[in-house]
Amino acid sequence: MLTLYHGYEVKDIKSRDADFTYERVGDKIILNFPQKITKCDLELEYEGMSGKFYSNSQAVMLPGYFPWYPMAGERQVFVEYPYYNGGNGYNPYNRIPEADFTLRIFSDCDFVTNIKKKAGNLFEGKSDGVSIVGGNITQTDNHFLFNYLPLELNGIGEKQYLEEIGQNWNRTLEEIEHVFGIDASELQNKKLMMASKDMGRNFCNNYFVEFDDYILCSGDYLDSPTYMNYLLYQCGKESEIGNLLAASVLSVDTVSADEILDKMISKEREYQQLLNEFGEGKSSPKVSGYLKALKQRLGAEQLLHDLVQYLLEPDLKTDQDFFDSYF
Repeated sequence: MLTLYHGYEVKDIKSRDADFTYERVGDKIILNFPQKITKCDLELEYEGMSGKFYSNSQAVMLPGYFPWYPMAGERQVFVEYPYYNGGNGYNPYNRIPEADFTLRIFSDCDFVTNIKKKAGNLFEGKSDGVSIVGGNITQTDNHFLFNYLPLELNGIGEKQYLEEIGQNWNRTLEEIEHVFGIDASELQNKKLMMASKDMGRNFCNNYFVEFDDYILCSGDYLDSPTYMNYLLYQCGKESEIGNLLAASVLSVDTVSADEILDKMISKEREYQQLLNEFGEGKSSPKVSGYLKALKQRLGAEQLLHDLVQYLLEPDLKTDQDFFDSYF
């Protein structure tokens, strides 16, 4: 089975290795082989478009998590999040097993891709997802940046802009490590591919995406709270702690353990007050009491590190398991 967005029409699928038939069901391409096979090279011809992710003579927005190219297996293209305050968006966690890519890209506009250029319009390399971004962009030789968008310069020069985005990225990495307690050593070795806000507009969790060999993001969302939410949604643990943390990290003025924990405590009170006003709950907030006690015992920084580890690791299954490990 392959996954290819349903907006792309399959014109033909061929193979010299085996006979087969295929059928198209939504985003799925189901391949039917009369005999068991261990390997088969396929040649697909398809064309079409997506209403969200585009490729035309003026601009290109083809993120590697979106099946604009055939992905092995059945993939969930669009996701509704039942946790962390809900929301929906295109599934940013779609990946393929690392594969060798050979691409010939013909475009009327400037573009960048994570696959290395070999010569002319020929690109070759390994990745777990292929992204192409093009249009009003400027390519760079910067060690951490593929490109930037000239419209984001806001009246400053290129040198100053690159310095500022470098400082912003270093601050983001520092907050990921020191505020949230996450090892950022692999993250800091990946280059940034900058996309316009179109990538995530009108959807949640579509602005910052990490691949094995690069990061695809929109400039205004190059920050630690956005990355933290990306990780939380990826793990998807049903947790009131997670709900409060996901909402709080995006609404603090300063990214600090103290401010995030205080925001979590106040948000639970706000939620409970709303429930009480609508007659849907009369109980006192549960998480905030534990948080205040643990903050006093462990300190804000250690407590936030422990909360993040709990939410990102599978060992402790529930919020109560987490709190019971201290009391």
